[in-house]
Amino acid sequence: MPRKKKICIVVIGAESSGTRLATRLCIAAGCHGEATALGQQQYGGWPQKYDVQEPEGETPIVIRRTMPYHPYRDWFDLHTFSERIEGWGYEVRVVVTVRELGAVAASQRAHFYTESVERGEIECDRVHDIIDDWLTEQEYKHVWMDYEDLIKAPLKTINSTLWKVGIPKLTKLPFRIVDGNSKYMEK
Repeated sequence: MPRKKKICIVVIGAESSGTRLATRLCIAAGCHGEATALGQQQYGGWPQKYDVQEPEGETPIVIRRTMPYHPYRDWFDLHTFSERIEGWGYEVRVVVTVRELGAVAASQRAHFYTESVERGEIECDRVHDIIDDWLTEQEYKHVWMDYEDLIKAPLKTINSTLWKVGIPKLTKLPFRIVDGNSKYMEK
């Protein structure tokens, strides 16, 4: 009998781009992992479970990453990161979260991830370039998930995203999706 393929969904994007939300939705669809530390340090710092211990064969798993990786402001090496996951025997699939540039940069500033909105916008562009180069080189199955589409049509958007990375669709939303952009938009 053939072995079941082990899958790791990497949810990645700029800080405040919706990675936590996308990860929570992957977990609701059956992935093993953690979306957030809920503001609490865990595992001796801020890392997630799979940063400090290898999975025990569970599949699919989900790992969330933002760039630069807060609170360390780390521009980590995506190749080393994905090689570690592949070393565990997992096939890497990727969900890239994107959000309207002004809103994501304003959110970053409001949460002290960057010193200015302008700097946040520059870093977001850099994040997208780094991720795009990595995906092109690695040829991973991937999808770019738009935060604004998720707000407009949540179930349709998440199910399209899940389908593209081979995760079962949701029959209903596990929680309410709210528009996090409106508070940052000019009135």
